[in-house]
Amino acid sequence: TARAAQKAIETFLSSPRGILVATEMALPYLRADVEHVIVASLDALLALPDFRMSERVFSLLLALRSRALHTFLLQTRMASQSVFSHALKGQISAFAEEELAERKSFGYPPSTTLIKISHSGARETVAKEMEKLTAQLTPYRPIVYTALGETVRDKNTMHALIKIPRERWPDPDLLRILRSLPPALAV
Repeated sequence: TARAAQKAIETFLSSPRGILVATEMALPYLRADVEHVIVASLDALLALPDFRMSERVFSLLLALRSRALHTFLLQTRMASQSVFSHALKGQISAFAEEELAERKSFGYPPSTTLIKISHSGARETVAKEMEKLTAQLTPYRPIVYTALGETVRDKNTMHALIKIPRERWPDPDLLRILRSLPPALAV
């Protein structure tokens, strides 16, 4: 909890030679600089399916690096990932340029607008509804998928993802289709 995090930080700061082992949740409560910062077990974050994860890791590392008075160590099995070298050197512009180029190559924002349409319910009903939706959206080449961990017993959730180049959004035809969708479909 926030209260527990605040108390742990206060105890750590008032203890000479103290060691604080924490998650990123504690960072906003750490308002003072510390002698040494060691980051361990960060690699798993980069395995999460989120196109913004490198940016999040970079931001976290910069925040931690700024708190270290003497030592900033980073433990990783993925030392070749440029996010780590950019963060260790404080190369914000180089990271941003590389990240924007990579996002553009994969069709991710900001060069693309992503539109996700979700539907949950009985497996058969959801599948039929998504087939109809796919037919309606054929010119936009939707990617339809069932997200892992979103299937419970005979119910599941399916998503349709549409990528629109930034310069083509808003698309009046797509807006008309999206506005006509039944309320059971979340856009």
